[in-house]
Amino acid sequence: MVMLNPQGSSGKKEQPHQKVTTDQKWQVAQNQPSPLKRGKKIPLNELALFTQQVSSMLKAGLPIISSIDAFLEELKSPIFKRILTQIRNEVVKGTSLSDALKQFPGSFPVIFISMIEAGEASGSLAEVMENLALYFDKSLKLVKKVKSAMTYPAVILSIAIVLVVSILVFIVPVFTGMFASLGATLPLPTRILIAVSNCLGHNFHWVLLGGGLLFWWLKTFLNTAQGKHIRDVIVRKIPLFGEMSIKSNSARFCRTYSVLLSSGVPILKAIEICTNITENTFLIKVCKQISEGVKSGKQLSDILSTNTYFPSLVLQMVKAGEKAGNVEKMILSAADTFDNDVNNLVSALTSLIEPALICFLGVTMGGIVVAVFLPIFNLSSVVGG
Repeated sequence: MVMLNPQGSSGKKEQPHQKVTTDQKWQVAQNQPSPLKRGKKIPLNELALFTQQVSSMLKAGLPIISSIDAFLEELKSPIFKRILTQIRNEVVKGTSLSDALKQFPGSFPVIFISMIEAGEASGSLAEVMENLALYFDKSLKLVKKVKSAMTYPAVILSIAIVLVVSILVFIVPVFTGMFASLGATLPLPTRILIAVSNCLGHNFHWVLLGGGLLFWWLKTFLNTAQGKHIRDVIVRKIPLFGEMSIKSNSARFCRTYSVLLSSGVPILKAIEICTNITENTFLIKVCKQISEGVKSGKQLSDILSTNTYFPSLVLQMVKAGEKAGNVEKMILSAADTFDNDVNNLVSALTSLIEPALICFLGVTMGGIVVAVFLPIFNLSSVVGG
């Protein structure tokens, strides 16, 4: 009882004094002005690092407060540090970690909060945090792999567009004046190039405005339910891209569902989370079918037998898992298989995109060069005409 009285005369003052100092330190950090908004999303790589380190410290026997304090000492992100400080202070007051996380619904994924809640209920928070760390690590690698495949062609196309526009606006007009002095009929490719150059040069601001409005409209439309569905339909029909999209979404569903089940999350709640973490309209439809089927008492394999989105491997793994009583392990194996398939598809796509882009640039630049120099090559006939 003496230790609970900060004014006591016992010789054991150091521990209460140290605790108060730590609490005051984080309280001061919380009260510092900051542009924090509760909807600020925490990056996936920071969540992966947090779950990994906290899981290791919990397994070593440290309490959750000490684990969070140790992570806060090394945390560099000001937004995450401020959010985590507020969460830490709520936990000190007696709030559970999951309830503290729920105060920042826009900052943490639904799967993160639900699994923490399940880990607290089952008393296996360290194991759940370890599962989360593995989940975030796998998800991060998959996202980086797909983004890296999309970044290269996007950068090359952007450079090509800037280069072509610069040639049309600044270089072609120089040749246009020279061609006009010839007073002769120019070849059709040259006339087309000059017309495009004149149109772009005289209406450049309108072209920029139209391009900006088109980009804004397209971005807004793709955020609607109809736009997302049209996007998913188009992507699904594109060779390689469609297969990569299906397998990456299947891997994400299988991994999420497996991790949730193994952490003690109920099936219907797990399906609800799988629905909330994806924007793919086909996958959302499948998740809703699974949810309705489970509510009516059907087995997962019976529900998936009528689906046309997931690869057949998902159904095979689910059937084997139901027979062996370890569905979560079997579909986790399916997720690993899909991850490998996506890696192979990304490599194949990258190897195909590079020569395709080279051909595109060659044809585009070559066409411009030919159109510009064709009158010069035929100068004698043009002058004589």
